[in-house]
Parts: sequence; C-alpha cells; structure tokens
Amino acid sequence: MEHDYQMPYLHWERSIARYHSARIAEDARRVAQSLVEENRRLPSVEEVSGLPCSANEKLLRYHVPGRPWLHVRRTLDQAYYPTFADTEARDSDQVVEKYSRKRGWTDHRVLMVDQLWLWILNGGKNFKICQQEVEE
Repeated sequence: MEHDYQMPYLHWERSIARYHSARIAEDARRVAQSLVEENRRLPSVEEVSGLPCSANEKLLRYHVPGRPWLHVRRTLDQAYYPTFADTEARDSDQVVEKYSRKRGWTDHRVLMVDQLWLWILNGGKNFKICQQEVEE
C-alpha cells in the first residue's frame, strides 16, 4: 500500500527573485495560451531544455502552462487565498518585507509556502522525501 503526504512549510525568498519567477510564469502562460489558440503544441522537454536560461526558469516554462503537476512556490497570501487572481499588492505588504524596507535593507525578503512531499511505499519499508530546490 502506498501513501502520499504533503506538508506545507514556511521559507523565505528574495522579493526580486519572487517577482522574476512570477513574470516568467505569466509569460509562459501567455505563450501557452497563444499556442493553444493557434492549434499548436506546447514545447517539449527537449525544446525547453535547450533554452539559454536557468534551470528554475526552464522548470517554470515547461510545467506552468497547461501542466498542473508542478506545485510552484507560493507567497503566504497566495497559499491562504488560492482563489485570488492577483496577490501582488498583498505580497509586497507582508510584515517581513515592510520590516526590511523600514530598516533600509536592499535585500528584501518575503515569506513563501513550499511543500514537502513524503511517499510511503511497501507498508512503510521504503519512503522518499522531496522538496523543490530553487535557484536564486
């Protein structure tokens, strides 16, 4: 018997990296939508792998549009309000970000909700834990 558990946990990310990832995801969705409207296929793994960009961007460009099995990092508000279309204003108003701005820090941070996945296989004799690693 197999079991699959998902556990959210808090982490942080630099605000600029979060903003950059959000723009990549938006662009990937826009490109995917135009491909679908033109009755063209989504890019293959090989095509995305050949792009001159970071591994994180390749992951977002391949999985975000029309391939829902990737659980992208979410801000605290995105995790708490999953039906909100846009949480950009709320995300930049997090206490952690306001504190870093007030202190004059240039490296602002924002709280993120990641997921830890645990698979228990063979009645508990085997298990695997994984989390998505993110480049900054």
